[in-house]
Amino acid sequence: MNSSANQNLNQINPSELPSDLFIPPNALEICLETFTGPLDLLWYLIKKQNIDILDLEIAKITDQYIEYIDLMESLNFELAAEYLVMAATLAEINQKCTPPIENDDETEEDLESHS
Repeated sequence: MNSSANQNLNQINPSELPSDLFIPPNALEICLETFTGPLDLLWYLIKKQNIDILDLEIAKITDQYIEYIDLMESLNFELAAEYLVMAATLAEINQKCTPPIENDDETEEDLESHS
């Protein structure tokens, strides 16, 4: 993670939430090397402080999120649905920001001949 994003995440105290952020009761708490707190807060930081999503440990967020969704399915479908929308949005942003994997075996000429 770049140092400015790392500093932004580490300087946020989840007990001192921004006034324009609502964290629902029983919100998902994620634990990463650079951030521990509600997923809603991390999402807020990504949007408001332009934290680069490529700097985050998406696999760990996903694993913790899936565990949470399993629990939420039995407790509250509406909240689970909101988190599904958030996860889908994060995945879409990540996919758009991730550069395509280059295949060195195929040259530009090979690619053009397949078109």
